[in-house]
Amino acid sequence: MRIVDRISLYVIPFNRLKARIRSEKAQELNSINAALSGNSKALESSLLMGEDHPSKIDLLIYRDRITVIKEWPFTDRIRALVPFGILPPLTWVIAALIEILIEGAI
Repeated sequence: MRIVDRISLYVIPFNRLKARIRSEKAQELNSINAALSGNSKALESSLLMGEDHPSKIDLLIYRDRITVIKEWPFTDRIRALVPFGILPPLTWVIAALIEILIEGAI
């Protein structure tokens, strides 16, 4: 099995998850923005459906919380792992180049 096939086995399900998160997030933000504009029936399709007339401050706080939700939940962990995946091989290559330069100078 090629490496591309193996990677796609992991990426394809996550792309579906990402699309679903993006769609739900956009729908929720549209509902909140419509409610902030004065449409009281906009929250019927929102997660705030059971709330009795939330204040504008509550809606603004909720919108901010929804806005910061990441569509790709693994980006922070991937960014944290990149230095550990890149730095060791890079230091090995730099050490080899320095060794070649020193041997060439001798």
